[in-house]
Amino acid sequence: MDLCQRSASEQVYVTAAILELSTILSSIYEEFFSRKLPTVSLGEFITIWLREVKPQVKASTYKNYKDAAKHLCQFLGESRALLDISRNDITQFRSKLAAQLSAGSVNHYLEITRRAFKAAQRDELILRSPAEFVAALKAAPATPRAFTLEELQTVLAVADTEWRSMILCAVYTGQRLGDLSALIWSDVDLTAEEVRFVTAKTGARLVIPMAAPLRNHFLSLPSVDDPKTPFHPRAFRNFQNNTLANVSAGFGDLLAKAGLRPKLTHKKRRTDNTKKHERFELCFHSLRHTSVTLLKGAGIPHAAVEQLIGQCPAISRHYTHVDLMSLKRAANAFPEL
Repeated sequence: MDLCQRSASEQVYVTAAILELSTILSSIYEEFFSRKLPTVSLGEFITIWLREVKPQVKASTYKNYKDAAKHLCQFLGESRALLDISRNDITQFRSKLAAQLSAGSVNHYLEITRRAFKAAQRDELILRSPAEFVAALKAAPATPRAFTLEELQTVLAVADTEWRSMILCAVYTGQRLGDLSALIWSDVDLTAEEVRFVTAKTGARLVIPMAAPLRNHFLSLPSVDDPKTPFHPRAFRNFQNNTLANVSAGFGDLLAKAGLRPKLTHKKRRTDNTKKHERFELCFHSLRHTSVTLLKGAGIPHAAVEQLIGQCPAISRHYTHVDLMSLKRAANAFPEL
């Protein structure tokens, strides 16, 4: 018998063993609970489960659930009996996703699959979840990328007042988390339409022309008497306490709320929150990438983009001078969010 024949024979044997085991488990269930074990197809269960979770989650989360369920049903078949799905089936499903998606997306879909089968176990449709012990993929370090405008609008829609302000300031100035956390009212000149920073990372003094949407945002805020009042009180306290990792983790939670990133457990947050820029494509630093992408997309010269957000290296600054009017034109190229 050759290898192909032997593999086919083994497959028949395994299938028969699974059917026999299912019969035995059904008999045990019937004897223990005095009723037959319910038999439903994967497609029937997924329909019921999605209907159940829809009012419990946000629209963006529900969309992720539907996407994951669609992939699962396409791979296993909607008519597949729920009782016949094994751990090996879910492992193969994970492998198929890995050939098409990033590790983060695969793990996100895998977590949703676990939740679905856990619900089936809760409802006594299966005795044990086949997804329970399927391990997540080890994700390679991710490089931060820019947000799309649609993604930005999704995040802004679920952001509270402070986070909305932090996001707008980040997009329209291109500055880092620490510098925006330290921002106080004296740094903003509404008359001259400028925002001034001394960047913590490089010590560079920046005077950034105010984009019209950012000026409108500043004008919408309640006025203050003390010019040392911070714009973002929660972030400012973390800045003073040297705990900016908490702010970064909070932004990760906001992205999870918007359905753009899986939510970290408290255990993972303790070990990972200082490495978010390395581990996720979308993080607070992505807003800086977004600024550059929007400006370059609007045709702003590279030198103006670099000088506007303070990205220009020292050697380039020595030989390149961008006048204030060019910087103002660059700032006015930002779109309204």
